Amino acid sequence: MKKKIYFYLAPVFVELPNKIVHNLSKDGYTITTNGLVAGSKKDYLKSKKLFNNVKYLDDLEKKFITSKYNLSKVKYFRKIFGDEALYRIIIADRHIGKGYVTGCEQFPSNLRKIVKKNNLLPVIYVVELLEFLLKEFKNIKPDLVFCYTIAAAPSLAMALVAKHLKIKFATFGPTRVYDRTSVDSSDNFSLDIISQKFKEIKNKKIKIDNQARKYLMDFRKKTNEIRF
Repeated sequence: MKKKIYFYLAPVFVELPNKIVHNLSKDGYTITTNGLVAGSKKDYLKSKKLFNNVKYLDDLEKKFITSKYNLSKVKYFRKIFGDEALYRIIIADRHIGKGYVTGCEQFPSNLRKIVKKNNLLPVIYVVELLEFLLKEFKNIKPDLVFCYTIAAAPSLAMALVAKHLKIKFATFGPTRVYDRTSVDSSDNFSLDIISQKFKEIKNKKIKIDNQARKYLMDFRKKTNEIRF
């Protein structure tokens, strides 16, 4: 069975995709591997040898930031994704926004310096990124888009574009079951797969013993608590 996978290849997620592909190959799949590489040039050159098709984020960003503000493009992507999605992409990135990963800590980078001089650049960046991903996914037609996590503008944009094009999207979700992780299809870690299971259970008339019922009732009362 032939499948195409598009990976987001960040510095901490360069080796594992090859293991994923290897395991899928053992299960009888023939995988065409594509990816967007974020990180060092060394990571890009390494991935280029291992993957069928890869693009380097640094090279793309150099083009993004030289683009002019295009109101018709902005309106087009606002119509497709909505304002909230565009804001989320900006906020998610450590260079053009506050960043999910750093807990709002900002750090020096060339892109951040340029953004400070041009307050339209975050919008230009997001629009150009979305335009690139739309063309990329329409051209490659991947069966699956996979990110190791949603932690920056490119990974969040990949998730949103994949869903817009009705391409399956997956990312790792943390669990408290030993050293295991879940595979989540949500772009905000809401564990879509597990949520769906709960909905299925809710819609069925099932018998729950008293102890289980008490546990669920107590758990639902703790909605204001933060649980990890």
